[in-house]
Amino acid sequence: MQCLFSEFTPSSYAQWKDQVLKDLKGESFESLLWQNENGFTVEPFYTQEHLQQTAMPVFEHTNWEVCEHVVVTDEKEANAVALEALQGGASGLCFDIRKPVNLTVLLKDISVEHIYTQFSISNDAIGVLEGLKEWDGKTNAFDGTQKCFVTLDPLSLLAQYGEWHHSAAEDMATQCGRPYLNVNGSLYYEAGAYAATQLGVLLAHVNEYLQFLTDVKANIPSVLHVSFGIGSSFFTEIAKLKAARHLLTLLYDQYGVTPIIHIHAQTGVFNKSEKDVNTNLLRTTTESMSAVLGGCNSLTTLPFKRGLEPDTSFSRRIARNQQLLLKGESYFDQLADVSAGSYYAEHLMDQLAERAWGIFKEIEAEGGFIKAFETGSLQGRIAADCRAQQELVQSAKKIMVGVNKFQNAGETTDIKLKAAPLVASPFQPIVQQYLTGTL
Repeated sequence: MQCLFSEFTPSSYAQWKDQVLKDLKGESFESLLWQNENGFTVEPFYTQEHLQQTAMPVFEHTNWEVCEHVVVTDEKEANAVALEALQGGASGLCFDIRKPVNLTVLLKDISVEHIYTQFSISNDAIGVLEGLKEWDGKTNAFDGTQKCFVTLDPLSLLAQYGEWHHSAAEDMATQCGRPYLNVNGSLYYEAGAYAATQLGVLLAHVNEYLQFLTDVKANIPSVLHVSFGIGSSFFTEIAKLKAARHLLTLLYDQYGVTPIIHIHAQTGVFNKSEKDVNTNLLRTTTESMSAVLGGCNSLTTLPFKRGLEPDTSFSRRIARNQQLLLKGESYFDQLADVSAGSYYAEHLMDQLAERAWGIFKEIEAEGGFIKAFETGSLQGRIAADCRAQQELVQSAKKIMVGVNKFQNAGETTDIKLKAAPLVASPFQPIVQQYLTGTL
């Protein structure tokens, strides 16, 4: 069969630009350029000449795990929420555990060996590790992949609380002998960092573990489970996840390891509106789309009022159904890496990766993640990004419906913004005004 495109003569970037200049009727081409928040210029169009190499798919999987985020305060109540989620179409559960719990009660009637599970624990809940030995790191009986992850991440806890639980040596030693490495990258999104900064700090975070394991002559596990917060900048978030796979593979290659990367994505809290909460449904929908198109392996779509009021059965069901609609009616689970070959998406990914790698090298030049944290430069990077976002919203240069534009004045609510996950952290600038639209 003859390729139809062979009948058409390809056009160069210069030819497209000449045509654009004619259509502008005297306006400059530069008037169409805009500065991306991550520090590079975005042009009005792209061609193959912009690509650094031939575009290839970054990932091959099509499906993803539909997850429910379950905060464990009472084991019986959490178990009921988890079972409701599974019966409602979820294929994964993300338990948030901050204290010792009775796992028998929590996991009653739940077949951990057949679903994706994530147990996010603090150092105060480290006993959960012992109780989960039966499943932690084991092959899933349903599809033969590793799907049970206990997310003990001492560097993330250091960043959140500003201090080690015991000491640097003892806390870092918890990573020795683990069947996989886990890193909570969503921390940096929720603290207000732009995508390039998120990736650069994440690389330093991962490298701190890899270097530690190398120094103590411990095995570097090939499986990496990494979490990302997803914002509403549609194409940037797609590019962020794809660039992450590239960069993490490159980083692991320096240690002679070929990684198996599981990306867990979660819609963010940082950018949600209190004044018109229903607009958050639109945000979480596009964020979920970006996560899937970016190649996440599992995804938590948070309820649209998360961070504003307690979750309800209704808000949790709507969140699950957003993902189920992407599968059942939009067929997002039928094709892999649909943005591969898009000149704009590919160039954005390359630019983001290049900028992030530069940030990573700067942090390493300071001595690495821990040293940069101790001096405050790591916090400073993220605080600068957050301030920049606040200023854009305050000046209305960036429009956010329900936050600084088109607020629903008739909406009466007793909703009060709960403390964001990182408010107590030196990473977290004051963002309540930004979130509530009172800037």
